[in-house]
Amino acid sequence: MINFATVMGFVFSFIGIYYLMRPEKILKKRYERMGEEIPQKALLRTRIIGGICTVGGLIIALTTYFQ
Repeated sequence: MINFATVMGFVFSFIGIYYLMRPEKILKKRYERMGEEIPQKALLRTRIIGGICTVGGLIIALTTYFQ
């Protein structure tokens, strides 16, 4: 059954997919203001956060849906 936790799990998952696919766009504003180039470590960190959000959101959504 679809409930609030299922919907929020999918929303969390879609946010994670956005972080996975477009880390440059997310970090661009911050580093342009400082006048620096985006470091590779920051891109990797953003992708890791996106992966955790995606997997976590899917786990939450699917476990609440199939209860």
